[in-house]
Amino acid sequence: MGSRGRHSAAEFELIHGGLATPLPVGKRPKPPPELSPEEAREWRAIVDDKPADHFTREMWGLLVQLCQSKVSLDYLARVKRALHRKPLAKFDATAYNQISNLQAREARTLRGAMAELRRYAAKREKNAGGGKPLPPWADEDEED
Repeated sequence: MGSRGRHSAAEFELIHGGLATPLPVGKRPKPPPELSPEEAREWRAIVDDKPADHFTREMWGLLVQLCQSKVSLDYLARVKRALHRKPLAKFDATAYNQISNLQAREARTLRGAMAELRRYAAKREKNAGGGKPLPPWADEDEED
């Protein structure tokens, strides 16, 4: 049986000790093993473009999604270019439309992951000055 009465906020924390757990100073996160070689190259390019402590463990899921979407978009672009090279008599409009729809869906996923990563980084920056850190899912207006 659980304890009775009100529970402290610390009991409900998913991440103990604050909003994010950064890697040791100067360490960049390595690509997870489930990424393909192309996705891992994209991961490294993105991670190397930011300061070493920019990506905390809590951001890795979004970063994986971003890398996978980018590689998928690149693949779809190659398929679409191959369709363009075919003679007009052999052009498959149905396949072209399906690829275009997949590209649009993947682009929305990519934009969403990028926006979430930017939003999360902005919250970390805002909370770096002190005060109670906000969890990634909290709105900025929820500060107390």
